[in-house]
Amino acid sequence: MTSISDRYDRNAEDYGHYWAPVLDAAARRLLDRADSFVRGLPHQPLILDVGTGHGVLAAEARTRWPQARVIGSDASSGMLAVAHRNHGGSNEPGDALRWLHAPAEALSLPDRS
Repeated sequence: MTSISDRYDRNAEDYGHYWAPVLDAAARRLLDRADSFVRGLPHQPLILDVGTGHGVLAAEARTRWPQARVIGSDASSGMLAVAHRNHGGSNEPGDALRWLHAPAEALSLPDRS
């Protein structure tokens, strides 16, 4: 991929130690703000978390909105491995919580999805 994603691959475990305590609370506040909007969406909305890192936002979204399908994407395979280990999910299309390894500009999702 790139030198940036390579660096995140190498430091995926340390990321959780140093950054998760800072970013996890912000992710949850973001979901609090989106709650009424998401609850008003059709029966099975699709939520995409680009740059999911350890997957906290994606996993929390799936827990809060069980009717939603959630995709956490990241360019770092190391970060996605930690997300999968910590939160379960799969790489299979259509699963309720899915992890997708790709940079934002190369997501294998249909336009406007």
